[in-house]
Amino acid sequence: MPTWSEIDFGRGRVAFIRDVLWRIETGAAIGRVELPLHLEWSRNNRKVELWDRQRRLRAYETILREGRPIDVERFVDGALLVDAWDDLVLPIALRAAWQPVIDAARSMGPPRAPRPGGGPPVFFSLLAGSLAPRGSLTSSMLASCCSLSTGTRS
Repeated sequence: MPTWSEIDFGRGRVAFIRDVLWRIETGAAIGRVELPLHLEWSRNNRKVELWDRQRRLRAYETILREGRPIDVERFVDGALLVDAWDDLVLPIALRAAWQPVIDAARSMGPPRAPRPGGGPPVFFSLLAGSLAPRGSLTSSMLASCCSLSTGTRS
């Protein structure tokens, strides 16, 4: 079962780190969402278009810094977090706390398995330490709609 850790990242601020990554539904991962007031309290318009990579990066920064576990699980997709990781501006302690989780996901590579009955591969996600099938997005679909790199990271 996945677990959360609470870390202090300075000036009495805490953040929550999960020990494994997760996936959220495609619509939630790349759709338009309205962030709760406790996450985005400084703007009147709290709606974010997650299909726009730059807006998704800014939202992920806010959610990782300010969010509770339920917020992180609701708005952050594990695969998109790995993709965004190098471009996120985060406090050093927060980045250091998440880094082993990101590294573990990257070391898995982009696992794929044949789709039952043929067709394009089904992507898998790292959930609670095991691989589980997730959706039917192909790498080209992900690359075009989510700005994901289809190559491997070093």
